[in-house]
Amino acid sequence: MLIPIPSLTLCLIVIASSLPTLISSTPVPISPRSPVLSTTPQTEASTEPTAHTNNPDPAAGPSPPLLSPRSDTVWGVPGTQTSLSLHFTATVIPPAILPVLNDAYNSVYAHLHTAGDGLLPGGNFDFADHLMVVKVWNSNNHQITWGVLGSALWGLRDFMQEKGVWGVVVFQVLDGSSWVGSGMVGWRKRWDS
Repeated sequence: MLIPIPSLTLCLIVIASSLPTLISSTPVPISPRSPVLSTTPQTEASTEPTAHTNNPDPAAGPSPPLLSPRSDTVWGVPGTQTSLSLHFTATVIPPAILPVLNDAYNSVYAHLHTAGDGLLPGGNFDFADHLMVVKVWNSNNHQITWGVLGSALWGLRDFMQEKGVWGVVVFQVLDGSSWVGSGMVGWRKRWDS
């Protein structure tokens, strides 16, 4: 015998109401509400960019090594108030990317040594070698300085070396609690125009 649909619905409602409540009225967080720095899992990032770490549970211990570039990792640059929100898009071998990162950092360091800190001229930094390019620009109605740029480049290289992840990356630069810049490291042919 077939039960008419309205009667079946009523039966299901009665059965469901007799079951114990499985849904809590108090929300249970699935992951921490603010991003945790990958370098020091006990330290929360200064702001909340749309990012997360690869280890949302610091009590679980250190994260396993990354097998491939992960998206949206927050990395705090040791000894500074600079942090990066990293989004890797492709893997690159270290000999292709390490020279441009080192040379870009060295050019920023040379500027700091000779001219001191200050705002980037025109709000942009472009550096290229024969294979790759580094581009950084002001973001979020803020201005990036040479010192923060140097910290960001140092931190980017530090992350890649420590995690063994070398690749094309787009990133946001945070100076303390302020998102001050955005940037990318990629193939020169694709980004030069």
